[in-house]
Amino acid sequence: MSQVLSFGNTILPKSGKRGILKPMEPGGHYYLLNAGGFNIPNRMGIKYTFNDYVRECMGEDSDLNRRVSEGQVQCELGHPPQYYFEYKNGVIVQTAITEVFAWIHRLRTVLEPHVCGSIRKIHWEVTGGPRDPVFNKIEVRPFGIHKQVMQDSLEDPDMNTAFSIRTVTKPQKLGDMVREVEYFSTYDMVIEQGMLHACKHRTAGLEDLLTSQLAVSDVNAEMTASFDEFLYVMERDLAKDAVMARFAGTESHNRVMDMVKDLKRRHHHNDKVAVIRSSSALGLFR
Repeated sequence: MSQVLSFGNTILPKSGKRGILKPMEPGGHYYLLNAGGFNIPNRMGIKYTFNDYVRECMGEDSDLNRRVSEGQVQCELGHPPQYYFEYKNGVIVQTAITEVFAWIHRLRTVLEPHVCGSIRKIHWEVTGGPRDPVFNKIEVRPFGIHKQVMQDSLEDPDMNTAFSIRTVTKPQKLGDMVREVEYFSTYDMVIEQGMLHACKHRTAGLEDLLTSQLAVSDVNAEMTASFDEFLYVMERDLAKDAVMARFAGTESHNRVMDMVKDLKRRHHHNDKVAVIRSSSALGLFR
């Protein structure tokens, strides 16, 4: 006797919902979606803390709020890969990003050819004290070259649109179960979210029975550097003539310089020469 085995979405049947998320305003373009959070352990027990820097991001004078208030927080389709494409001898080749300076520039920059959405507001839900779960929601609309990808995903009831926070975290030792965010870039639309609830099918406007299921899936590798190493390399490379000739006056260069100044303001560090050891950078993302 033959048997048929089928796999499908189990979230919607359990919730009794149809998978439809409507725009926030009738005839509008913005959708309210879950987009991650802090102090929420994943299925491996790792959590990203609601630290002093993240609390500063909620303030009116923060860099994140400045970009939100100016209407200039946009999403990329997928997190930035650790490579770029360039012409060599008439052929397009893939070149790995191996320098910390170049990688930080990429993390800080949203590239127009990758844009799929624009965020007009970020909502913070603080459930208790500084160690309790803190949830993010975003008001986002399809926008940019890849806007149709987001639009199709949002409008299709069977597609579970997912988002992930793009951050830079402090270095940690092997086995550490805590991640400390050092810089909050943006949110990206991803194929599979890091935090389980950061998706359309678990957003309150469509689904309100699973909001307590906080297990997450988070596959990470890491670019590792101590705080002193990071500052040393950034300040050294920012002062190079070649870097100044290439990046001086650009928005991303100015933002990187501002980030270094802010990190020095918030941390005590030792001025010493250090060596950066290269490894994968995927763990910089949430």
